[in-house]
Amino acid sequence: MWLLLLAAALPYLNALPNDFTLDDHGLIEQNEAVAAFDFVAFFSQDYWAGYDANAESGLYRPLTLTTLATERALFGLQPLPYHATNLLLHIVVTLLAWRLLRDVAGDRVGLWAAALFAVLPGHAEAVVAVAGRADLLATAAALAALCIWNRPGGWRRWVAGGVFYGLALLAKEQAVVVPGLLLALDWLRYHRQQRRWHWQPLAVSVLLLLA
Repeated sequence: MWLLLLAAALPYLNALPNDFTLDDHGLIEQNEAVAAFDFVAFFSQDYWAGYDANAESGLYRPLTLTTLATERALFGLQPLPYHATNLLLHIVVTLLAWRLLRDVAGDRVGLWAAALFAVLPGHAEAVVAVAGRADLLATAAALAALCIWNRPGGWRRWVAGGVFYGLALLAKEQAVVVPGLLLALDWLRYHRQQRRWHWQPLAVSVLLLLA
């Protein structure tokens, strides 16, 4: 765990003193809905409506806006807490990836795969830019759902995974891939361990996606 914590944190420590950049200005500094903590608007309007009342981006990310509004209410427009939250979320995502990869590929492969995942250059935009919060939230919640659903259990486990998958969908639309990942995990389990297919989590994820 300490190896993964270092791998996830060290490359991004130099981002903590950064200012807001690019989309951060429109999402945080110049966003009326975020400034007013308009919770209803987060769930009923376009992702960019607080910045541009005529926005028609088609994006729906109320959970992401809620976290940004919470930080603005607590810390104002000081960038450091926002960057620190992104870094903590990246660490959480790395640990969740480790848990899932360990279940799928074993301890040794899972550890090194998670360490490689932690330092992939593709994560830079999500971690360094506060606007990347949507990616981090969606990935963390989606991985949590997959970790829960990848283990046998009754209806409580199906519901718990469903809650996290719902949060992932409310953070960013990339969470639509989770049913496909569930199928892949089930295929691996079926072929490696000769277990039966688990259709209940897949059914829950598809129903949430349709909703």
